Amino acid sequence: MRSFRPLAAVGLLFGTTVLGAQGVTSISASGIGDHVASLITVADPAIPSASAPAVGYNDPRYQSPYGTGFDGVARLLMTDNQGFITSGCTGTLLWTGQDVLTAAHCVTSGSNVVTASSVYSGFLNPTGGVTNIKSSAIYVNPAYNGGLAANPNGSAIDPNDIAIIHLSRPADSWMTGYYLYGGDPIGQPTIFAGFGLTGNGITGGTVNTLFDDVLGTGQPVRRLAVNEWDETLTADASSIYSGFATPILLSDFDNGTLAGNTLCNFFGGPGNPAGLPPDQLANVCNPGYGIYEGMIDSGDSGGPGFIWDAAMGRYEVAGVASFGSLRCWNPSDGSATNPNPDGSCPPNYALNGGYFGSYAGHVDPAVGANFAFIASATPEPSSIALLATGLFAVAPTMVRRKRSKI
Repeated sequence: MRSFRPLAAVGLLFGTTVLGAQGVTSISASGIGDHVASLITVADPAIPSASAPAVGYNDPRYQSPYGTGFDGVARLLMTDNQGFITSGCTGTLLWTGQDVLTAAHCVTSGSNVVTASSVYSGFLNPTGGVTNIKSSAIYVNPAYNGGLAANPNGSAIDPNDIAIIHLSRPADSWMTGYYLYGGDPIGQPTIFAGFGLTGNGITGGTVNTLFDDVLGTGQPVRRLAVNEWDETLTADASSIYSGFATPILLSDFDNGTLAGNTLCNFFGGPGNPAGLPPDQLANVCNPGYGIYEGMIDSGDSGGPGFIWDAAMGRYEVAGVASFGSLRCWNPSDGSATNPNPDGSCPPNYALNGGYFGSYAGHVDPAVGANFAFIASATPEPSSIALLATGLFAVAPTMVRRKRSKI
């Protein structure tokens, strides 16, 4: 583990928000590994069945069909130069009405070089289907390098994991465009939204509906859950801050127990051996949101973390889903173990995320190189300028069955 370089004396102005390390406590991030990927898994452990279909992850409280306020959250399908679908992610329509915000790793292969030939942004429409809009351009944050600061061989952890999909036509009027959130995102109720794998905190992510329309088995499902960001992580993954000090925002999947409160345990638990101020301790060791708690997983990459801006009366994008922890899980007996050093699992086990105690990272789009990139990639500089003044005070799921075209 690299030595920690303190930032306590520095307050850096990134875009619209001051990332101030003053008054926050840092610890070693030895618990953060490279076995990370980026579903909405939910707290309710009930398993849907023919006799009780609307329970667990199918409970309406976790779903957001057309008309429920999140119609600008899109399912993204990446295609190769022959038009075949290669992977799926989530994205968010921005205020421009023709640009979708997502994660850089969704459209690249570990660098800032775009590997997706095209991206189709799919919006759940008023007739119960999906309206797909093809990209006309794909832009990746030039500061993104596939996590070389966290691991010289590349890592899922990268503070600049941001990309913009420019649509080939303006979005329809019913597709909501969102602004960026310019405040401190730590410790605030946050809605995670995405189209990725689903399941519950016990099973983790096991059910994939992202490609259902393409495969002819139904329609993709947009799911929601509540969580909050408790801490921030350094770009080299060596240290965790108890406050808003870096663009990498950390959350965990709480189940109301100390054993499941991973980020609290990183700081030594509620006994507070790190000496955190009361407000920071409350954030770090919050017990979660009960039955409404949830976590991102594969396919939710690039999806938004929304915070309500009471002054403006709207949800704004405060984070872009980037990575999450993984375990090896045996579906036959429910046992779990850590991945092997090479990231593989023992026989009868499979990589699995979104379980109770798992942690995940979003990157803040409104700070540093992320904000500068969005300002340069979106075609309405007047809007981004207004945002900067405060006036307008977020691993893809892979196709595993037959190759499909859209």
